[in-house]
Amino acid sequence: ATIDSKSDSLDHLRRSFASRSIRGLVEDDLVEWSIELSKTRAKSTVGRIHRHVREFFSWCEKQRIIDDSPATGLSTSQEVGTKAFVDRTTIATIVQRCVDDGQLELA
Repeated sequence: ATIDSKSDSLDHLRRSFASRSIRGLVEDDLVEWSIELSKTRAKSTVGRIHRHVREFFSWCEKQRIIDDSPATGLSTSQEVGTKAFVDRTTIATIVQRCVDDGQLELA
């Protein structure tokens, strides 16, 4: 089962980047891929796939196929999800509403 699971993970990676060289992949590519993956897979599944992909790229480093692994930033925990980015305007609006509602006092 483990071999099949690893094979499935790496096959998904291969299909996703079929037109790209392994040497040309960077961390941002894998982060974007991971975000898309997390939209259709359970967090535990994404964590398992990340673990397999990290192992693969680590092996590639050891074999000197690539210089640096683009997968080092992929989380292997079950708490994998998309990164939420909030701009300054949204933050200011939230803070102001909390102040207006008396829920927050600014020093």
